[in-house]
Amino acid sequence: MKRVLMAIFLLSLSIHASGFLPVAKITNFKGTPKINSESVIDGMEVAEGNTVELQASDSATIQFQNGHTVKLVGAKVLVERLNPKETLLKLEKGAMLVNIKKLTPKELFQVRSNNVDMDSGNAEWFVNNMGDATRILVGKGVVRVQRLKETMELKANEEATISKLPSFEKKKVKKEVFKKTLKAL
Repeated sequence: MKRVLMAIFLLSLSIHASGFLPVAKITNFKGTPKINSESVIDGMEVAEGNTVELQASDSATIQFQNGHTVKLVGAKVLVERLNPKETLLKLEKGAMLVNIKKLTPKELFQVRSNNVDMDSGNAEWFVNNMGDATRILVGKGVVRVQRLKETMELKANEEATISKLPSFEKKKVKKEVFKKTLKAL
């Protein structure tokens, strides 16, 4: 009987403790962002399967328990996968500033926009879904960009605009371009 009671007690502790550590939450928002059509409150948990939606002038930050941040501006984001080891965010409209800390070899942080996949560890990059194209601008680190069978790496101070055309290219930009983009957010 003591073992059964101890097992129930330990199970209740683990269930209770899991509520204190959401994988991600909304912070620093302006305007009226929503998660699954429900108005956001500061610290509201973001979960797998959620849709985070902001009006054109709204902004919000998704803060991850491991220190990653994603600042959204006028965005609609579907959270396709979200757990401590793997994250996949689908940017359906708007823009986001992604700041990823160093990942372990078993971790993956990925953003998808217009059938373009981006992933990185220890990098900061800006993504803008422009409807018919996706603009990616890297501020620091390296971001791997893939569309269909094409793959390229964008490094700090490089950008690419990827449309539905058969190929894409990257170009160097001045550091000030990324800084101006950050100020605009």
